[in-house]
Amino acid sequence: MGWSREFIERVREATDLTDVARDYGETKNAGPGKVKMNCPLPNHSEKTPSCHIQREFFKCFGCGEGGDVFKFIEMVENHDFNETVDHLARRAGIGSSYPNPPDWTGRSGGGDDGRKDLFYALSQAAEILHLRLLDMQNKPAQQARKFLKARRIGSEQAKKYMIGYSYPRSKGHADGLIRDLKPRMTSYFQKELEKSDSEFDQWFEKTLVEAGLAKEYEGQLTDFFFDERIMFTIFDASDRPIAFSGRQLPGGRDPKYRNSPNSKIYAKDETLYGLNWARKNLANENSALVSEGCLDVIALHECGLPSAVAPCGTAMTEKQVVKLAKYSKNFSLCFDSDPAGKKATERFAQWEEQHDLNLTVVELPVGQDPGDFHSNGKCSALVSLTEGTTRFLRWRIDRIWSLADPNDIEGRSMTAETMLQIVKDHHNEMIHDDYVRQIADITELSYNHLIEKFNGIEKTPKRRATIPPPQEPPHDDYRKVFDQPPPDLDRGSPRVGKEPKTRQSNESLDSAECRALSLMLHNRQKLEDLKLWPGRITEQFFCEGPHRQIFNALKASTAYDEAQSHFSVDNVEAQMASSLLERLHQEGPLHNLDDVKVSATIAEVLYWTAKHRHDGIYAEATKSSDLKAAQELAEIHQLLSDLIDSLDPFSKVADHLLEWLQSKEKGES
Repeated sequence: MGWSREFIERVREATDLTDVARDYGETKNAGPGKVKMNCPLPNHSEKTPSCHIQREFFKCFGCGEGGDVFKFIEMVENHDFNETVDHLARRAGIGSSYPNPPDWTGRSGGGDDGRKDLFYALSQAAEILHLRLLDMQNKPAQQARKFLKARRIGSEQAKKYMIGYSYPRSKGHADGLIRDLKPRMTSYFQKELEKSDSEFDQWFEKTLVEAGLAKEYEGQLTDFFFDERIMFTIFDASDRPIAFSGRQLPGGRDPKYRNSPNSKIYAKDETLYGLNWARKNLANENSALVSEGCLDVIALHECGLPSAVAPCGTAMTEKQVVKLAKYSKNFSLCFDSDPAGKKATERFAQWEEQHDLNLTVVELPVGQDPGDFHSNGKCSALVSLTEGTTRFLRWRIDRIWSLADPNDIEGRSMTAETMLQIVKDHHNEMIHDDYVRQIADITELSYNHLIEKFNGIEKTPKRRATIPPPQEPPHDDYRKVFDQPPPDLDRGSPRVGKEPKTRQSNESLDSAECRALSLMLHNRQKLEDLKLWPGRITEQFFCEGPHRQIFNALKASTAYDEAQSHFSVDNVEAQMASSLLERLHQEGPLHNLDDVKVSATIAEVLYWTAKHRHDGIYAEATKSSDLKAAQELAEIHQLLSDLIDSLDPFSKVADHLLEWLQSKEKGES
């Protein structure tokens, strides 16, 4: 499922990359129809412009990246291809967009697993709740407007950040949002889904529950979960509403915040509030400001600090750190100075080295948060605090010292040992001595004694990463396997049409190619039942090399021993293939197979082979500045994206990719 090719070309023709680039920094004239700029790509910081841009293509001679306008936005905005097309379409004013685009091929209930319906429901809910807040005739919302006004958040800011107000309960029941959503969802249901009216009620209830907008309670559909709260809309990277955070009003029901449950489009432990607004500034400034909540983010943005983000209803998680670090490794931590805020700041110690972070701390006055500075008109003071940050390691040392009794000599010694351990554990050994001297100054203890003690301290054993390595997902969501290559499969740098050099006979048997070859060796009947063998799977499904040699040997044989006889003893590559086939034979057949998983495995093999070929051609094209060749790969890029969604080895997408691979091999022969 994806955008139609006609629409993609419309977007391409309507987009001038030299103009798009100006959204991400200052550009300088580099000749007719050309500009250059400091590279805006994440994690590439430079002081002189090395990124050269034309109408349709860019090339950075500093980091080596290059490509068309779609590639540019994918990298700068951290979008997938479909999100990139949507972004550029909205920018060009030629189409909009999720959740109801006219040029989006496919319908809900198919490849998108109902996600499109959830996006639509949440976008309509956000609009309804926002209008309730701004409706001056809506007296129940008056207290919410008063609360926001005291924090210098008026109608302009409410519109900018899509803030709303939820419905009150009525006689212990709440269904105001459900009632107001129903006509909008009815229209969408009839127009977009083309289903019978008799199916609407079941679909409507299911969609609202899955979107986190309603629950079934005592046999009725209700939305009291967010009753009488200020509603902060949480967006994804494409500015689509995906969830809400509801704040209680003074005197309202606890807890202080209620947050949407996880859904197909919202993962609480991965999402960062404000990242949709901050992304562009993160690319320009290469520094993220991490705060505590929605109101903090809004206050920081309104004070001219637009790189601020915050976790959504949880303490900061490692997944959120990883996501933010894709944009910048430089984090300024802006949490309250109360015990909870200090604890939130201290949490980053476990991620500093593991994710190569450069951490500083904004030290707010006790009892104040960013919202206090904004509401009191002291934005300049807040900006000054963010510019005068404290290094994270020094902040940790100061925090420990603040808990000590400076008049207790033994206590000072014990505190010094704790601080020395923190310094010892820090990964940058070049700063160790300076910090030992600082500890000596703080504690008024002898530097010589402290450095002797420091040299005898062992590092604290490192903890293992809390994010587990990617694993094969269940077959009902099998397409997620394409989010990144399997961790045990090093695909190496692209070589056109050839397997990566790192592929040896000791590779993991869980790679897509090995699973497919195992099916051909042990489960051939299953492939025949699905019409995949013989006929559908051809040698072009595999890169040239050991895997293709095994495929051809199995195709020409009926048994393992016969297949082994096809490999020459004088050829190194053939012996690699022979060794790998022997391992597959010893491993035995795969278990717990079903039709979906088998078909998906074959589609995955085709995907990786085509992607490897695509990446190799693309690398050569950008290296030789062959812009025409790079442009021709845009359609292949879209086909790869489509194959991920369908995982259907019999689809037209698979046909096109197979024909393309065959044509490339024919052209090289």
